[in-house]
Amino acid sequence: MIAFDACPLCGAPLVSLDVTETYDLRPALPFSVPIEFAICSGCSFVCQKRVLPLDVMNRYYADSPKLRTGAASESDTSLYADQTLFMAQSGELASRRVLDIGADMGKLLDHLADAYGCETFYQEENATARAWLTSRGRHREAAVLVDDEPFDWIVLSEVLEHVADPVPWLAGLRSHLARDGRIFVEVPNHSFWD
Repeated sequence: MIAFDACPLCGAPLVSLDVTETYDLRPALPFSVPIEFAICSGCSFVCQKRVLPLDVMNRYYADSPKLRTGAASESDTSLYADQTLFMAQSGELASRRVLDIGADMGKLLDHLADAYGCETFYQEENATARAWLTSRGRHREAAVLVDDEPFDWIVLSEVLEHVADPVPWLAGLRSHLARDGRIFVEVPNHSFWD
């Protein structure tokens, strides 16, 4: 585990939220992990006080038994419409190149392709989800990012909270954006512990 006493974004002290969730990572990994949440006293970023190293997280997501389905539910459809409306209000979205990191089953990418005519790409660590995306052939895998093929949008939907050192990671993504490219970031709202 990597422990934080200071905010990984701004460096200000972290204040415990007195909320600890225990996640059972079996069978993908042979252990459970208690996660204590904290809030930054400077920028109000909510994060985990201890996180698993990225290589361990990648092992978990590569084999996670999480229930996955390719069909969008009514609530999924509403969420994707809200997300893409927000994106479209923030910058041009129609017919753009979009990379979804942690795309799961590609339902957001389906919506972007259908509603906006986007050229869609994905990165996904989970073998089941990646096999599903590959078998459908609707979106292209971007397993290795190439600097000469920039994206207009990079989507991080419920991904950033899993990155132990987000600032250099985000800075690295910048080189894969077009000149006027944007990153869409969505993280869980700590006000709702569902």
